Amino acid sequence: MPTFKDRLIESYLDLYGSPEAKIRHEYSFAYLKKMAFKENDIFIIQTKINGQKERIGWIFPAIALGSREHNRWKCPHFSVYAKVGGAIICESPHAELDENTHIMIVKDSRIIEGEIYIENLMAPLMRYGYYSFKGEPSFQNKLCAINNAETDKITINKSPGVSEYVPYIRKLILELLPKITDPLSRFLSIYQAYELLMEKYFHLKINEHRQKRSTIGTIREQVAELSSERKLMNGVFHHCGIRAQLNDDERNLAKSLFGQDKDDSYYTKLDLQGLIYDIRNAIVHNYHKYELSSLMLDISERMELIFIEVLENPKSSLLLTEEHTH
Repeated sequence: MPTFKDRLIESYLDLYGSPEAKIRHEYSFAYLKKMAFKENDIFIIQTKINGQKERIGWIFPAIALGSREHNRWKCPHFSVYAKVGGAIICESPHAELDENTHIMIVKDSRIIEGEIYIENLMAPLMRYGYYSFKGEPSFQNKLCAINNAETDKITINKSPGVSEYVPYIRKLILELLPKITDPLSRFLSIYQAYELLMEKYFHLKINEHRQKRSTIGTIREQVAELSSERKLMNGVFHHCGIRAQLNDDERNLAKSLFGQDKDDSYYTKLDLQGLIYDIRNAIVHNYHKYELSSLMLDISERMELIFIEVLENPKSSLLLTEEHTH
């Protein structure tokens, strides 16, 4: 029985003919997975190069390669990348493709100009529902989406390459988030990343005092202050420049979770790091008290979106990459 890949190549050859020799040699590519999508989810990828937004490539469902059913099949700019994509698939006999496969293709000359490697684009694409994953994805965050009726462009900022992250962050991005379906497990997996951030931040602050040859008393005071996990979380967010203010959806989530157990002043003063920490405490210490089971999917999806913000923040990379872990 023909495989998805066999059928895809057949329809591609029917539409575009045999790929030209060496057509793919000026391009880099990556396979990604996304479960909830439409055939028209064909987007230009742009990023900042020398301070200006520049087009560097395209991302599209594999099924679009041999199809006349989407609104880009007559677009000459897309056709160039579709032909490259077809050549890539035809020349990749061992690639495992399925209906959820998407292809990102970028022009090498553009990314070299911006000093960008293709893996620098992987983490930011999670915001739009694309996972860098070799297997069959099991989960799709409904908040990580993009509407092709509203835009034909995805603008992303360069982030560390996935291989640059410390091992757990790599595993979270490449294996856990695309695969874990249980909302509680997803939240706990994401919270482990904050635990890691707090640990790295603690060592960073202590090392700063050591380098300044601070007195033992000063170091003891710093250790005492950082012994509070809530203060550590505050320190991480401040150090990384991550927003503190809640948006309306996050504030409403807090009210749905804690209800009358918290007074108005709590919700007025609550910030993002406080929300994450208080949700963690509610899960670990008071799961029986709150209606968490009905809210866990919303909680886990919003925590993933916030974590993507952390990954996108340049200052966070100082704590999450191998180079800066000691």
